[in-house]
Amino acid sequence: MTEELAWVIERYIYSELHYWSGRIIDGRPSCVWVKESLEAVRFAREVDAQNMLTCHCAGIGRVTQHAWVKP
Repeated sequence: MTEELAWVIERYIYSELHYWSGRIIDGRPSCVWVKESLEAVRFAREVDAQNMLTCHCAGIGRVTQHAWVKP
């Protein structure tokens, strides 16, 4: 099995972990949060995830490295 690593934006909403999906609303990325990590936007660099957190999510949440295992 191989592992894919990427940076994601996550936050807890009512004690449940959610991920930033980057869905487009009115032509702009929005702060739509999803429970499934497979739907999260994956960033190759931590700095890019930090910039998105600051600019599009008003600093709400945190940036963390996440791993997905490929079968």
